[in-house]
Amino acid sequence: MSDIWSLGIQRLLSRVNSFYRSGSSKSKCKLLLCNAQQIGWIREDTANQLRQYPNVFIEQSDRFILSDHLNTYENRSEAIAKVLNDMRAKDSLKTLRGWRDELYLVKSAYSNPPLFAIERAAASAFGIRKYGAHLNGYVIDDDGTWRMWIGKRSKTKQTFPGMYDNLAAGGLSHDLTPTECMIKECGEEAQIPKELVVGKLKSVGAISELSFAGAFGIRKYGAHLNGYVIDDDGTWRMWIGKRSKTKQTFPGMYDNLAAGGLSHDLTPTECMIKECGEEAQIPKELVVGKLKSVGAISELSFAGHFFVALL
Repeated sequence: MSDIWSLGIQRLLSRVNSFYRSGSSKSKCKLLLCNAQQIGWIREDTANQLRQYPNVFIEQSDRFILSDHLNTYENRSEAIAKVLNDMRAKDSLKTLRGWRDELYLVKSAYSNPPLFAIERAAASAFGIRKYGAHLNGYVIDDDGTWRMWIGKRSKTKQTFPGMYDNLAAGGLSHDLTPTECMIKECGEEAQIPKELVVGKLKSVGAISELSFAGAFGIRKYGAHLNGYVIDDDGTWRMWIGKRSKTKQTFPGMYDNLAAGGLSHDLTPTECMIKECGEEAQIPKELVVGKLKSVGAISELSFAGHFFVALL
């Protein structure tokens, strides 16, 4: 039963991590750049709309670039907001029908300064990196059996109505930390009182995906490597990395063997080879041809036990 379940999960992950696979929409997408940094991917249907705003989006052969005269967080955010409001009024971009009046920060990486803010409903249409906080809840029976709480989304949700979900989860808006976001979502989605949550959430890490999401666009993240050693008796042991104390994010904390954000000019495998050399000092000849992609999922969990092998 366990092997069948594991195989099913691997197939699911393979479907989720679809953007770089043969036959995906990647070949029909253009890069989106701001201040010489890649921040997203633009599909052809979105590109057709951006061409109506040449004072904001400048098209080149394989990319759209935010105009150089937009050189501050404030004026970029204002210009993007005007474009999106115009698109919304014309109903020219389907995903804007789910307008949230909630802003996401746009960054080339989580630790980098924000370049501008964008309406949440538009983020996937621009292939922009998004972040969220997800909570898994468990109950331990008297016999030691662990059971997981499964949430169900409201039928009035703009995205994936009526489907099963985490106990609580939410996108990370511009004015919240992950913990603040999780506390808010616990109250709004699961009616968990604040006093039962504050000080009791446990962050267990973050994992990523890059996928095509139908009418909602493209979701973009990074590449992670877990390494294992198999003892003579067949026991599997996992290599655990530790982040440098000078890292901008999570300094000194345990981590994957190697990991890194996916820049615009690298495939996931190329990114992983680069990070193995830079982060773990693993020679290239020990990596090339030996990496195994096991899929990707997108989650930032703050409770329970979550174990995923990611490449």
